[in-house]
Amino acid sequence: MSRAIEMVNQFNIPFGIVINKADLKSASQKQLNKYIEKAGHEILGRINFDLSIPEAMSYAEPVVDYAPESVASQAINKIYIKLKQTLSKL
Repeated sequence: MSRAIEMVNQFNIPFGIVINKADLKSASQKQLNKYIEKAGHEILGRINFDLSIPEAMSYAEPVVDYAPESVASQAINKIYIKLKQTLSKL
């Protein structure tokens, strides 16, 4: 992730971070959260692990269409709204 951030910073591209499987506890997750917090980057949202995602993938459908009421779909919609608001300010 740090390489991707370096790249967008070199080109002056605004960005935000979306954390997938945010509810899974691991050492790398803790390390990622510390890195983001220390660097002060914006987190657009977090998507928790949700079995509706692989189910939707097995039907070749976006999870927001396959299971619009799922936890993942609701998180994605919130991220979309936040991203849209952020972009409208540019």
